[in-house]
Amino acid sequence: MTGFSLMRRKGSQARAPAEPWADWISPGGRALLPRVAGGVFWVLFAFGAYRLLSVITNLILARLLSPGEFGLVSFALVAVGAFTLLQDLGVSAAVVYRDRFDPRVGATALTLTVAASAVLFGLTVLAAPLVAELGGDPRIGPVLVVLGGGLIISAFGAVHSALLIKMLAAHRKFWADVIPYGLSGAAAVGLALAGFGVWSLVAGYLIRTAAATAILWALTPIKPRLGFDPAVAAELLGYGRHVVVTAVVGFVSMNADYFLIGHFLGPFDLGVYTLAFMLATLVPRAVSETASKVSFPALSGLREDPDSLFGLFRASMLAVSVLVLPLSLGLWVLAPPLIPAVLGPKWLPMAQPLQLLGMFGALQCLTYNFPAIFKALGRPDILWKFSLARLLVPVPFMVLALKLGYGITGVAAVHLAAEVCQLPAFSAVLCRLTGRPLATVWGPVIPVLAAGMPVLLAAVSGPVLIPQLGLAVRTAGGAAGFFAFLLAGYFGLLGLFSPALFGLGREAALTVVNGAIRGGSRR
Repeated sequence: MTGFSLMRRKGSQARAPAEPWADWISPGGRALLPRVAGGVFWVLFAFGAYRLLSVITNLILARLLSPGEFGLVSFALVAVGAFTLLQDLGVSAAVVYRDRFDPRVGATALTLTVAASAVLFGLTVLAAPLVAELGGDPRIGPVLVVLGGGLIISAFGAVHSALLIKMLAAHRKFWADVIPYGLSGAAAVGLALAGFGVWSLVAGYLIRTAAATAILWALTPIKPRLGFDPAVAAELLGYGRHVVVTAVVGFVSMNADYFLIGHFLGPFDLGVYTLAFMLATLVPRAVSETASKVSFPALSGLREDPDSLFGLFRASMLAVSVLVLPLSLGLWVLAPPLIPAVLGPKWLPMAQPLQLLGMFGALQCLTYNFPAIFKALGRPDILWKFSLARLLVPVPFMVLALKLGYGITGVAAVHLAAEVCQLPAFSAVLCRLTGRPLATVWGPVIPVLAAGMPVLLAAVSGPVLIPQLGLAVRTAGGAAGFFAFLLAGYFGLLGLFSPALFGLGREAALTVVNGAIRGGSRR
């Protein structure tokens, strides 16, 4: 029995579905699919474009700047990132979740965001000396203050971004997501070539933030102005408080590694780890972008149709599960020979952490499907509880790994172990909340796991058990050949265990393309 057939409702086996989602989503829910498909296309297209620009920029800057300079800015951005999560007080998510939008909502949300950002910028200035002391480098202080100016700039575009997400207008948001990266990358590289060092990274960040805000104002059809309604504020903050707590706790749990590495090991190791984490989480961030900008508003629109809501979630889990294994395989096999060839020998310590973080990233792709459905079900409080556990349990093990001398590789291993534990816990809570058996979440994924696990085992153990293979994969050509062999094996097993998945993928791709064409043609 294929993964697709496992998800069919009783009585539907006798007929072939008219489209891949026919047995998962009601006719009313399927009316939303073209907009969802178009949103997926534009979000992923935007993500691919700006991540490509980001990776190219960072690789060029890695040649021009030292790991220490990367680490210095990364340490400062931990503080700025935490304050960024606090700046909208969760009202952006509340705007997306809310059934109707009116000018009072936009005005109140914008006022709350700008006021919170002004307060947070003041706190950034006050905290700069302490952060510099914790980071062990006095240059962190002024860098943090200048980066903090981005809080004020981005505040004026947060509500406009939420409105475009609510409208599933990803074709418009594409420009606000992509163009700023091109502008900031060109500016940062130019300043680095001119000898501005760490300040080239700071300038690039501010240029990207300003450009994104300006483009959001230009493209959003509804332009909120400053204003305040106490009743609306109470409603927005009532929903948003769980979202912001989740965001803050999640940010701390996912950035505690940066702080600990910077504190215990210094800027050089932090710079190496930062680039490794960025490369390993490229695909997970694409999934996260899709979940927050497409899945969340789409699932929120289906909350009166629980079967369709859960069906759309299962479709997302199936699609993501097929794609995650190539991510971990590629980083595991290709990282060791390519890092010194592309970045130079100074970045060689990144290889082993990148391999482990690649597996962590693959699991994270699946995990990122859950926040959207919890928020759509009106239970964002579940997320901050998970985030708190994600903070309290792994962080002591990270400290232990650093003190025992395992360095950034030990921290990466702790991340991987934590994600292995979190994914089944998310599944169990969702099934308990919705009253559905666990098989409804993981049933479609079983053939994918059956095809992927032997291939992953071969990738990890093959070079160790076969000396000739171990020597071959140390070269870029040998590693590329081994990776191609593993991919062929994976897709061959996938076709053997679940041949219906290929037809499903073809139909899903056509749905996405058609939705993208429709979305791009709308004004």
